[in-house]
Amino acid sequence: MSIGAFKKSRLGFTLVEVLVAMVIFTMVIALSVTSYRFVLGQIDDNQNRSDVSQLSKIKMLNQQVRALEPLFFINNKGEGVPFFVGQKDGFAFISPTPKLLDEHMVIAQILASEQGFIYCELPYGSQSLQNYVLRERLCQQQVILYQGDNAELEYFGWRDALQLDNYYSEYLNVSVRPEPAWSSRYLSSSRGVLPLFIRLTLTPDAAQEPISWMLQLPEVNPFQRGVSNASQG
Repeated sequence: MSIGAFKKSRLGFTLVEVLVAMVIFTMVIALSVTSYRFVLGQIDDNQNRSDVSQLSKIKMLNQQVRALEPLFFINNKGEGVPFFVGQKDGFAFISPTPKLLDEHMVIAQILASEQGFIYCELPYGSQSLQNYVLRERLCQQQVILYQGDNAELEYFGWRDALQLDNYYSEYLNVSVRPEPAWSSRYLSSSRGVLPLFIRLTLTPDAAQEPISWMLQLPEVNPFQRGVSNASQG
């Protein structure tokens, strides 16, 4: 074999290798793109499932708050007041529609923890209502409603029942009528009325900006105590 023939043969073999390599490279790129799209699809599906799960839990919380039982009890001053304890790190109310415990009525707690917002229930009657203190350790079962950091709560409502009465008074000028306000602490045992709204705020995992949403409580006339089941807790 001549040197020229060897060079031609070697050159043809190299071109075939290049063509084969190009085909393989194209297939690898196609598979990579397909895999990337599949992974993105899985991430989107997982994210959507997570979002749906969180939305369903928030809907459950909203339903629980709307079904809040305005149960009146006797406070330390001997006054009949509705039960509601609201702090910056959680709130509690009476619920006639338990979601976790097999009870006819429960004390529902929503707590702001390091994990986010947690919902749990305690059997009604297991704790005194007069000096009720929010405690996560008392929760037999709990559900994480929304994961995130810097979870906190605020309450929008009247200073007391007298201020509410003055707001609807026919004898006060509109310009001087009192208005409800936001606060990080709301105890119905001292105010005599329930808050109007609750605002929940937290920064979701892997997010930069905090988010917030509000829950509306049922309207309760504090002067119709005889209609509710009075309890001294």
